[in-house]
Amino acid sequence: MSVRVLPTTPADWKLESKSLVCKSIHEYGLACSGSGITREQFILLRTLWVKRSKYQLYGSDRSNWMDNSSFKAAQAFLSSSTIAPTWKQFLKSTGMHPSDLEQQGYDGLHTFSLVRYHQAQSQGLSSEENNSAKVDMSPIAKRTRNRLKQRIAAQSSPTPGPKLTGLEQDLGVLDITDPPPSQPPTTPDRGGSNVLPMTATPTPGDFSSPFEDPGIFKAIQDEQIVNTALIEYLNALAIHCKDLKANWTLHRLPLVTRDNQREKIYEARVDGYLRRRRDGKPLAVIEVKPFTRTRKPDDIRMQESAQMAAWINQYQPSNTDLEGNIKRLLISQDRHQIYLNFAVFDADYVDYICDKQGINYDKNSFLWMYEYGPFDVGNQSDMSMLGELVLGYTLGESR
Repeated sequence: MSVRVLPTTPADWKLESKSLVCKSIHEYGLACSGSGITREQFILLRTLWVKRSKYQLYGSDRSNWMDNSSFKAAQAFLSSSTIAPTWKQFLKSTGMHPSDLEQQGYDGLHTFSLVRYHQAQSQGLSSEENNSAKVDMSPIAKRTRNRLKQRIAAQSSPTPGPKLTGLEQDLGVLDITDPPPSQPPTTPDRGGSNVLPMTATPTPGDFSSPFEDPGIFKAIQDEQIVNTALIEYLNALAIHCKDLKANWTLHRLPLVTRDNQREKIYEARVDGYLRRRRDGKPLAVIEVKPFTRTRKPDDIRMQESAQMAAWINQYQPSNTDLEGNIKRLLISQDRHQIYLNFAVFDADYVDYICDKQGINYDKNSFLWMYEYGPFDVGNQSDMSMLGELVLGYTLGESR
């Protein structure tokens, strides 16, 4: 059986989207259940992934994502500021084997001491495939019945809508308020899925914790190591740079995609973000995994697509930004490898993902994701390039 790759061109997407019943992610979210993102939902996010090398980003592609003045400022800061000697020592240490580094110690690394410590730990992870869920695509029980009926009734386009014959009747008797016993609890505001019936007597079996699964527990532990390594690296780059008007935070930012009635379609969470000081706006988000990207590349990209789309929906670009293409950055660390994923989209995609009323669903607009990497935390050249690129991008965005 051949494995279907994710679409990389509009033609690929159009071919696969022909078989879908729903016209938008908002319709699908009203009709379907289940946590985690499906391939159909991914197709409805209209995301196209393009893989590029780190050398292309550092060279020919760099001007697509950051202005040259910000990049030069980052280079100057890392090579001539008070942090320069420590930065050089850090880069030198990245070429050492983790066991040799542990034996030698972290003297002289100062700001980067904990960075190297946790980076070395990430290099030693077992790369198991378990990971904690970051995207909840399940519908909200209390709104599903009526909202789906209203949406179908409101469709007045000459183009036939989703073929949901009989679904309205099924929803009249279907109760999805309580998940199956094996399904982990969803977030508290998702329609009371954790609430027991008033007549029920709670028993120990009524409540479950993901920590009971040793695989998930270990994955969460490993993921925290990777997350700490990435956040510390980013903060070590930024903390002494006075021109950077933002801070990296470990806050697991919840991003909620809503339709035009402000009803929740799905929720995605990221592992941290760059927070602009003056207004708290996220300027870049981060996502980590305790295993390498090559183990589950499409699953990771589908999840990151949902996170990026939710970010666009919740933090919509300003009217000034909408005059051209908009860019955003998602930084991923998968075990010991870091990727810079630049998103680019236009006003039509914003209208689509925000469920603007009256839009033409047949007018295709896309969220393009350009994936650059991997940058290896154990490679001196990679860490040098990555530091200049990340600091250059964030300097430009935080102005």
